[in-house]
Amino acid sequence: MVFPVVGGTQSTGYEISNSMMYDYDSSTNLTKTLSSPNTDKFTVSYWWKGAFTGRNNAGFSLGKALTGETGDYSTFNFRNGSNGRLAVSAYDGVADNNVFNSNTPSEGPIMRDSTAWYHIVVAVDSGQGTAANRVRVYINNQEVTLTVTSAISQNADLFPSSGSSFYLGRTEVGTTYMDGYVADFYYSDGYQYTPSEFGETNDHGIWVPKKASISYGTNGFKLEFKQTGTSQNSSGMGADTSGNDNHLAVSGAGTDHITVDTPNNSFATLNPHEYQAKQLDGGGFQDGFLNIVTPVDSHSFYPTWFGVTKGKWYAELKIIDESATGGSNYMHFGVVSEQGTDGDGGTTEKLTYKQYNYGIQASNGKFTSNNQAGSTYGATWGDDNDIMSIALDLDNNRVYFAKNGQWADGSGNYDESSPTGYGSITDPTNTVMGAYFIAVGDNVSNGNAESALNATINFGVPTGGFTISSGNSDANGYGNFEYAVPSGYYACCTKNLAEYG
Repeated sequence: MVFPVVGGTQSTGYEISNSMMYDYDSSTNLTKTLSSPNTDKFTVSYWWKGAFTGRNNAGFSLGKALTGETGDYSTFNFRNGSNGRLAVSAYDGVADNNVFNSNTPSEGPIMRDSTAWYHIVVAVDSGQGTAANRVRVYINNQEVTLTVTSAISQNADLFPSSGSSFYLGRTEVGTTYMDGYVADFYYSDGYQYTPSEFGETNDHGIWVPKKASISYGTNGFKLEFKQTGTSQNSSGMGADTSGNDNHLAVSGAGTDHITVDTPNNSFATLNPHEYQAKQLDGGGFQDGFLNIVTPVDSHSFYPTWFGVTKGKWYAELKIIDESATGGSNYMHFGVVSEQGTDGDGGTTEKLTYKQYNYGIQASNGKFTSNNQAGSTYGATWGDDNDIMSIALDLDNNRVYFAKNGQWADGSGNYDESSPTGYGSITDPTNTVMGAYFIAVGDNVSNGNAESALNATINFGVPTGGFTISSGNSDANGYGNFEYAVPSGYYACCTKNLAEYG
């Protein structure tokens, strides 16, 4: 099944201003104990941006542990399975009633586009006479046909009526959490709604958010993620803005988990689906696919999904752990091309391949082109908390770099207040075709010695240790950066892409 891509489209009036970033490795989640909830009828609606990373990816769960009773727990779960396929299940403590089989590769849709925001609606009413209508799942206004392996019986209670909790970003039991972003989250206790209550089709035929006017019931809530702090009250990240004051407790998150990456304006992340990225284990990408931890023998560039053929673009890279390089610092920051001509004159996909990149190497500050030794450009970089800036000018085929706010002068120093006229990305021996992608990784040198990488990239949404002390946006007011964005350059987000890319 193919779902319409959503990201950066103009809405018909309703703008989502914030999202919350969920990180599996930080066990990020929100929880609330429910008071006499409806166990047979409810609706959950939210927008999600994430990616399949080779491990279970939690959505939400309702239920409780059943210590001392038959079985260990009783839950209703919605998640992506370890094979990336959608999974919906209800477990009554005796039998696992899978509504949607997550273990068979041929079954179940995959939401694997890390560039897109997906609108998810799970609408439950076990009282429906038709079994297929008891649990209904919609993605971007398209109903998913559920492969039922064990049907929910009519009028079944899907979780206990007392002592149950609502979990967002984790399952009720086990150690399954979420990777990705969540925005505009609704829980309606006692009502089964369709997607039309939460979204609409705009003039371009794209499904976009709209402000919902629904009944929340006793336990229902709305999360807009506008607040700071982690306490379970109206000023915390889990603040309920429905008016019910059903606030959720937050775990594994700080204020940097609140972001401006939304369905109305999607910001770039690193691409977990690119070929070399798939060689990393699930922990290779963290903090919303902005922090990268590679093994010592990775030997690759890891690009963003944000490919551009024109315009001027800006991003920052912060070193988190310099010691990960083991003393052989061959970290590399720059761009890779989508395609290039090989030695026989043919066209070959070159993404992440070391011979088709342009960037600055940490160990010597040299500007490298297509894996050549490089030429003097800046100086060494890569110490803890170093922040490298990149300015990509595809209107003039140039790329520039700065260290801690000072731009390289092309002679081995960082002493310029603005990008200088150095750093051509046009190689006469290689006709580059297609888009360019900002990328970070490692490069081979000195007898194939290679280095690990632990760094966080900021395309305008700083997370994962990328603390902003000053705060700077581009000329359109998008993005949050440590240093001033050079004149004429823009953050890598879909609203800018629509205008300049």
